[in-house]
Amino acid sequence: MPAVYHRNFKILYTTGTPQATTSRVEYITTRPITCPQCRSRTLKLYDHYSRKAAFINHEGVRRTLLIKAKRYKCQRCSHLFREPMEGLLPKKRSSEQYRQMIAHEYCKNVNNKTIAREFGLSQSTVERIIHERFHLKIKEALNYPAPLMIGIDEHTIHKGRTFATTIADLGNHRIYDIMEGKSLTQIERNLSRNNSATC
Repeated sequence: MPAVYHRNFKILYTTGTPQATTSRVEYITTRPITCPQCRSRTLKLYDHYSRKAAFINHEGVRRTLLIKAKRYKCQRCSHLFREPMEGLLPKKRSSEQYRQMIAHEYCKNVNNKTIAREFGLSQSTVERIIHERFHLKIKEALNYPAPLMIGIDEHTIHKGRTFATTIADLGNHRIYDIMEGKSLTQIERNLSRNNSATC
């Protein structure tokens, strides 16, 4: 019986060392799949494709997975789409649990260089993931209208070359948003978009 990395991945074979293990796996789901365009469940398997991503399972085992996944064609509207993968967002190269673990290490005051070495990533990737996770947390916690008074502070997120801007809600004494870049045009565009979304 094939080994199972966790409930959604059946291991086909494994290569590498204990420190850098890569497994070829097949993605398996018991959830019904529907067409994202018309919501029909009348689907036909169109083909398979490969996807590479880093995962960590519930036992804390980190592994690079070469995923054998499926692409479907809707019999009703002819839409082609890739099956959604639990815990792995489209176009991401690591799972949500893996990215959350990186943010957790950062919150324990582990520096980016150490995290990058431990997880086998570049420092810029670690910084990007940390920035993304905190941005999501802020968005989740701060679901309220645009502030009347704001404070703006810019800071670097990668050795002085990549900038981010923090927007503070001065009336409520809390952070409203964090966005990449520091140009006035970009800040105005982001604030306008956020304000429109709350109207």
